[in-house]
Amino acid sequence: MLVGIVELLPELMKDWRRKEAGDFAKILAEMVPNFQAVIEQYYKAQEVAKSEK
Repeated sequence: MLVGIVELLPELMKDWRRKEAGDFAKILAEMVPNFQAVIEQYYKAQEVAKSEK
């Protein structure tokens, strides 16, 4: 069941640029704890990229 939901959410979302992307990310992070690490790495990389400009 969990695998089906984890596969379904990204399909429903289609694109991370949607305004609901944060909500989808929260759901995925709750269901797949390692996904939280991916989110944190993304935000850290964005922070570093902005500071280098």
